[in-house]
Amino acid sequence: MFKNRSLLVVVILSLVLLALMVTPRPKENSRQFAEAYADYRQMREVSSWSR
Repeated sequence: MFKNRSLLVVVILSLVLLALMVTPRPKENSRQFAEAYADYRQMREVSSWSR
């Protein structure tokens, strides 16, 4: 098991984002992607604070 649960969350999110970036997506999904990326950035900042 991971000692740092937030690290596991960041790894999973980055893998999902990588899959989103690799797969071609229609224009309407790009806004959703931008929101997901903003959430990911925020979570990375929060996880870096907790270290």
